[in-house]
Amino acid sequence: MSKLQNLPGQLLIGLSGGADSVALLLLLMDAGVRVTAVHVNHGLRGAESDGDEAFVRDLCARQEVPLMLFRACPPENPGEGWAREARYGFFQQAMRETKADALALAHH
Repeated sequence: MSKLQNLPGQLLIGLSGGADSVALLLLLMDAGVRVTAVHVNHGLRGAESDGDEAFVRDLCARQEVPLMLFRACPPENPGEGWAREARYGFFQQAMRETKADALALAHH
């Protein structure tokens, strides 16, 4: 855990609501790292996407973690490539807006 203490002062975390990103959030919080969560609702799975957003909102409220939410407007026939580009575009915007030092992502 000592290496976590050397993380930058302002850290963004991509928080999808999945087990991997939630575990990363909790690990960083336990280590005393100051984080802001960023969630992107791609709108690709209808009510499921909205459910993920609601879960993330609730988790961040309970943990008192600042949260930035973005909603993407998918084109016709969006694919994983489109979703990835949209997500990273929003991450870059969040980095600029918060002047964060780094972005942490968890992917399995």
